[in-house]
Amino acid sequence: MPTRMGTGTVRGWGLGTALVLGLLLGACSPGQPAQAGEQPVATAAAAATPAAPSPELLKKGQRLYAGRCAGCHELYPPASRSADHWRTWVPAMAPRSGLTPEESQRLLDYLVASAAPKP
Repeated sequence: MPTRMGTGTVRGWGLGTALVLGLLLGACSPGQPAQAGEQPVATAAAAATPAAPSPELLKKGQRLYAGRCAGCHELYPPASRSADHWRTWVPAMAPRSGLTPEESQRLLDYLVASAAPKP
């Protein structure tokens, strides 16, 4: 824990700490404002990280799994397969089950969210 020294400075909190703090706060600034008519550009991190589906959408996916998939074959516990497995099989099976693209996405979201964790 930093302690006060007689000169009014705090030992342990020198120039390095001030520099790091300044860099961190600077990283939070909005940058240059967009010009009129310009669309904001998404960052690569935001584009690579889709928003997690809501609990309501996951529930819809669960109902689709129980209703549509069980009509033709045994239901596998979602955690018995990897997310990559589900990403391969849902698009392959969706046309057979008559799923719309939206339903297929809901089903995939549910199965991926419930899939076995990566080892």
